[in-house]
Amino acid sequence: MIPCRKLLGAWVGWIALFCLTMSGAVADGQPMVMVGRCEAPRLDGRLSDPCWRDAAVAAPFIRNDGSGPASQQTVVRLCWDERALYLGFQCFERALSPATQQLHLLRQDARGQDGPVFADESIELFLRPGGKGEYFHLATNMRGTRYDARGMDASFNASWDVATTADAEAWYVEMAIPFQSLGVPAPRPGDRWTLNFCRTEQILKERSSWSGLQGAFHVPEAFGEVLFSERAVPVQLVDLADLAASASALRLRIGKGDAPMQAELQTKDTTVRRSKAAVPAGMGEVRVAYPVGREGGAGSARYEVTFADGTPVYRSPWFAQMGSVLTLTGHLVLEGGDGTLLRNGQDAVRLPGGKRVPVSLRLEPGENVIALTAPGKTRLSGKLMCGAQEIPVGEGWRWSEAPASGWDQPGFFAEEWRAVASAKGRLALPAAERVHLRRVIAVPVRRERFWPLQQEVNLPRGSRMFLKPLFGCVGEPPADYVYYLDLPAPMRILATDNLDGVPLKPLQSRRIRREGRDYTRYRLEPVGTLAGGFTLELVWSNNAKTSHTYVPAFSLGGTFDWRDFAIEVTSPQYAEQLRVLCLKWQNRGIHGTCWFDDISICEKGTTENLLPQGDFEGDAWKGHVHVAEYTRDGKPNRACRLSGTREEVGRQAGLWVTSDSVPVKPATRYVVRLRAKGERIVSQGGVSRASLVVDVGQPKEEQLVLYSHYESGEGHLVEAEQATPVNLLPAMKGRAPKQVPIIVCYASEAYENQEVVAANAEMVIGAGINWLWGPNESEIARRVRPHGVKFVWHIPRDGYSQEPVDPEYLRRHPEHAAVQRNGVRSTRQICPTVLLDTPNEFVPKLKAWLTQRLRENPYDMVDWDHEFPVVRDQAVCLCERCRKAFAAEAGLPAVPSLEEVFERHEEAWVNFRCGQNARMARVIRDAVKAANPEIPFSVYSGYEAARTRSTYGVDWTKMRDAVDWGIAGYDGGRATIRGTMEALGKVPFTTGCMYAEQRFRAEYPYPTPSSWRIRLMRAVLDCDGMGFLVWYLPVLDGGGYWGISWVSALVADYERFFTRFDRRDDLAMVEPAMDESTFAVLTHGQERLAILMNPGGSPQKVTLALREVPAGSRLVEYETGRQHDPRKPVALELAPGEIKALHLGK
Repeated sequence: MIPCRKLLGAWVGWIALFCLTMSGAVADGQPMVMVGRCEAPRLDGRLSDPCWRDAAVAAPFIRNDGSGPASQQTVVRLCWDERALYLGFQCFERALSPATQQLHLLRQDARGQDGPVFADESIELFLRPGGKGEYFHLATNMRGTRYDARGMDASFNASWDVATTADAEAWYVEMAIPFQSLGVPAPRPGDRWTLNFCRTEQILKERSSWSGLQGAFHVPEAFGEVLFSERAVPVQLVDLADLAASASALRLRIGKGDAPMQAELQTKDTTVRRSKAAVPAGMGEVRVAYPVGREGGAGSARYEVTFADGTPVYRSPWFAQMGSVLTLTGHLVLEGGDGTLLRNGQDAVRLPGGKRVPVSLRLEPGENVIALTAPGKTRLSGKLMCGAQEIPVGEGWRWSEAPASGWDQPGFFAEEWRAVASAKGRLALPAAERVHLRRVIAVPVRRERFWPLQQEVNLPRGSRMFLKPLFGCVGEPPADYVYYLDLPAPMRILATDNLDGVPLKPLQSRRIRREGRDYTRYRLEPVGTLAGGFTLELVWSNNAKTSHTYVPAFSLGGTFDWRDFAIEVTSPQYAEQLRVLCLKWQNRGIHGTCWFDDISICEKGTTENLLPQGDFEGDAWKGHVHVAEYTRDGKPNRACRLSGTREEVGRQAGLWVTSDSVPVKPATRYVVRLRAKGERIVSQGGVSRASLVVDVGQPKEEQLVLYSHYESGEGHLVEAEQATPVNLLPAMKGRAPKQVPIIVCYASEAYENQEVVAANAEMVIGAGINWLWGPNESEIARRVRPHGVKFVWHIPRDGYSQEPVDPEYLRRHPEHAAVQRNGVRSTRQICPTVLLDTPNEFVPKLKAWLTQRLRENPYDMVDWDHEFPVVRDQAVCLCERCRKAFAAEAGLPAVPSLEEVFERHEEAWVNFRCGQNARMARVIRDAVKAANPEIPFSVYSGYEAARTRSTYGVDWTKMRDAVDWGIAGYDGGRATIRGTMEALGKVPFTTGCMYAEQRFRAEYPYPTPSSWRIRLMRAVLDCDGMGFLVWYLPVLDGGGYWGISWVSALVADYERFFTRFDRRDDLAMVEPAMDESTFAVLTHGQERLAILMNPGGSPQKVTLALREVPAGSRLVEYETGRQHDPRKPVALELAPGEIKALHLGK
């Protein structure tokens, strides 16, 4: 065993000192590791073979939300021989220690090939041979269950071995991956591949990786690099504390080498600085001093070890440095006696009476308690600064005569302390023998200030665009919270939205001047609690139930006593009915207890309560599992009580306040009231944020800076002000293709402020979006339809559900209820064999319902979202009818039992059920065509793969005869997309692109504008010009809209190339060579359109040479208009993330 206990302790102790930024990880060199040959280990999961002692090391792991190193660290060792690549994972896990009593929380449930290991404690390997093209994805859990895929295609299977063990400190994985099993030749010394190692830790919901990528793991451009060599030299960071901004040097432990090496430490703020240290042959520890002149806290650092000839041995990702980099400076004068100033109980500054004393206290991440002890009736004056931010001497202090122990330390509860009155910037201390005063300066650990995890803000010029400040805090969320945002001119806030963000009190603002520029300081004060978790959901719908949306009126978190809340909301344009739901969402890391009482909703200006049952006092509520009694004003009372433990974060709990829908009016203002109480409500990954729309204007600069900080307790706690760069992107182009689909879903009623809705409509038009997936009766639909935007109707049907067609069908025909895999009869799903193969009254009703809905409310396309499993517990239907039909189709000699279906015939069963699903799709399409033969019918599901067939019930080879259009997946590689297109035959196909998964979580950062633009461009090309589907409208920000706008405009300007798609990459040559993921040539007659993309972080110089150039042709660069001689090689330089398009024509 290789001892790492000391190193793990150092990591955990310094987690809060820094965080990672991906900007460095892709800039001028990927993270890399040199791996050496070895004798193959015996796989037993123990990592005790001699090969591991000298193996290359990849560590530490970094959270993929950008917040810093994983709290549960991982160390990977790797080596190779001519047969295979060998990996050893050491996954530190606190819950394995018997002292924690948490072994029951460790998940290792997945079994069987390609089982759902990602829901367990799991590790993953991403491997891209040659560093180009498709990549392989291998994963396993603590049990050793194997998952493998080519890209996202899980139907790929390789022959590789894995063994796992665990002790009280960590769990271990040994893997052997034969190159032959991947279908690739063995590497040779000097070859370079790209790879990444990732881990999912379920207890803390922590996802981390070695290369430091942020967001999804499937981002091959963010992988690190592996250099195959004869020998490896392991390099390990001694202590993460050495990456703090306050560190003077960085220490590396370097394994045995045959030749001298060099260690280099790089820092980057406004410039890149380097310092080096010689590494003699042999092994040991080397110390590299930080470069002189670095601007502490503003930059990043990384380290690299190379041989004398420059060959890299190891290169880390860039780390954004955090630490004790801020200083409280100024002077104080205490008149009338002597005193002492402290920071967190130390760093004492003596204040002799009447003397002007300079102050210089270093501030650390977290709470910095500034404490003063002095005689009563003394007076304090002076000036304190934290950078450019003044900390008013005469405000924010609280005092006590006899404080409890720990009063001058972080985490002390001082709400009961009395405030000290101030007068003209001077502080008059109370009349007491000895006075103890305290105030707090909070230094944030992380630098992301805007949702979801943005260290920079991207705003297109001239736009009215979303800006969503994160309402973070240091320590526990305070009871009162005020956020200050300084916007540089000409930017200004136009509107706020109380549904998309935390409800805010009316904005207050004032003009200020800073750094020679005009700013507006806005005061943003939340209504209600800062932390979120439990919600009160308003569910609006029309009478036909073809349009509906969930809107969270309140999101409640933290700990607070009974409080009254009120908010105004506007019902959607289509709203005719309302239901109200008290809810704890599943799979959002929510635990704690929330009480709901006195829920009411009234039309504004009236007193009629539409929810009289919202007081939970009626007889109908007696004995309800989620209704509990409590004492109110000395009398018994009832309220809704929802709760969940840490172990129950994956379970949903909810209570419908309305058994039936309540009639409401469309586009009407309502007042919603609630009385609530919270008990230790925590939402891991949940986020509190404001939702603002800003007028960006037309600044002359390429970049501006905005400033933000929060305060609480009337200035008792003040956050150190944070600066955030604003990148001014070019204006959105506002051009949409006429035929190529640029689809964004889900366009529901996400906003209640009509000014915000109007601005959002402008964003849609400016981005060139020509399809929206959602209700065409919404307010945004009313605004964008005149501009030619089309709408997709998402059929509100779940599999073979009776709803909303005939909610009483199974009550009348209980014998038609579907039987689930677990043997339970469904209360909503109807047996597919009944619907497809026997006379029944439901299918005619379904056809009539669809026809009527489409005639009443015409859409431009109808989609059936088919993501219904056929092998899981809730899969349907396993009744005797279905098993007989299955036996007949599969040619079985006897009807199998429910258990035998999966034990002996699972593959055939999946084939049978996919066939039934395709037949049902044809039933729906026939009904759609009966209403309007011109409306295309589509199905959305996963990419063509065995996993899609079993998990989503879709075999695209069967489904292709039932659809006019196939739509599937998110962010699939080219091979995965092409495989789906092959299965669909001549049916057109559109792939999806994921911008962010959820509106109210901040686990993953968005793509950069340039990486997002490249992803969209690839999607259009990989789908033969059939555009893309973006998930989803409410999560798009300035960078998201801008990326869509750029690609949409290019497609619109050259739409003839995409509608008559003819890709001929052979008509050009690029040096150095670019693969089909970064280079394409489209033709239209004698015209050509060459598209080149640079997804990397470094500038890329290439030469483009065209073949078979028609006489008299001109070659012109898109956007710039720069002309080239098409008969000669063209030298081009692509900036990081840039796309160049060149048009060859007359």
